[in-house]
Amino acid sequence: MRLTTRQGVAARSAAGLAVVLLVLVAGMLITRGSGPVAGVTDTAQGAGFTLRLSVDRGRYAADEPISAEATVTYAGQVSVTALGSRGSLVGFGVTQQDGSLTAPAVFGSPCYPYTFDPGRPLVVPFRTSGAVGTAVGPEASFLRAYLADPQLRLPVGTWEIAAATTFFIGSCTTEPIKLTASVQVVVGPPSP
Repeated sequence: MRLTTRQGVAARSAAGLAVVLLVLVAGMLITRGSGPVAGVTDTAQGAGFTLRLSVDRGRYAADEPISAEATVTYAGQVSVTALGSRGSLVGFGVTQQDGSLTAPAVFGSPCYPYTFDPGRPLVVPFRTSGAVGTAVGPEASFLRAYLADPQLRLPVGTWEIAAATTFFIGSCTTEPIKLTASVQVVVGPPSP
């Protein structure tokens, strides 16, 4: 079959467009796995707010840094002020599902103002909070290591990572908005 010049140009243009689309799709697939948003996520919603917790993947080696972050987004039409914990609006905690180790989220004093613009998320990277307190033995050792490290690292086991927020709209005497999102990760032996 012989193509006219116009048909040949059209065929080459279509083939070129197909290659460009293929490269774009491949690039999107590669980039999807590069950050916390592409990994394991959970969301909680209430009163026009969405809390989203994301980790970069579901499996880690022991003591490997785990990239986790939370975002809080408001879906209303106008800006609103949320009154929450002074240290951070979002607190993080971890619980070993196949063991007894735990480090719950701890919040500072309430009623600190956070302004939310519609559709503009508040991004909160993982950070530890809490104290060793009266813990003894393996629990105390875990909590000391957990609280001392600026990155999230966990020992071998199946873990729930949780992000929680409690805040008020208008006044700290109104009904609080409470949102919690959690994901599960598996931590295996260290890589050789």
